[in-house]
Amino acid sequence: MKIQFHGATGDVTGSAYHVTTKDASILVDCGMFQGGRKEKAKNRSAAKLEGGHLDAVVLTHGHLDHVGRLPILTRKGYEGPIYATQPTFDIATLILKDSLSLQKADLKRENLHRAKTSLPPLEPLFEEADVRNLKPLVRPIKYNQRTEVAPGIEARFVDAGHVIGSASIELTITENGRKKIVVFIDQVFHILP
Repeated sequence: MKIQFHGATGDVTGSAYHVTTKDASILVDCGMFQGGRKEKAKNRSAAKLEGGHLDAVVLTHGHLDHVGRLPILTRKGYEGPIYATQPTFDIATLILKDSLSLQKADLKRENLHRAKTSLPPLEPLFEEADVRNLKPLVRPIKYNQRTEVAPGIEARFVDAGHVIGSASIELTITENGRKKIVVFIDQVFHILP
């Protein structure tokens, strides 16, 4: 098992953990970097996130720093399942639509500035269609329900109390006949023997 960090390390935002085994590849959260220009630029340079095969995405909660890059995944062709509680999906849908409006306004200002300095315009990170393309991928999970999210990876969502629908996610990972438990608790994870 290997865990790679694609955000929320050295940053407060951009939560995304890539968990891989010899049989599976999942993403825990897919958050947007927020803040100043430097942080926001990370959303454009996060290509490693979209590359390669993903079996599933699991979400801890619906805040933008945990779900904001999901439409980038669908824009890049991701068609796999996304697991979370129903309230997380409800909140994420509202937040992504709001983020899209803000992104368009920011992009318009940024591109006016870029035009003055003879730089090419930036493309939007995602469009409304990319947000809509998330809906068929949604797989609502109930608290304390064990679900196989990828070969050899079972998830259990436990109420985290952070925001409605938020969950700590317990992954039971079986690889080479050995089981490990990894628990994701709002930007922190623990590996249990």
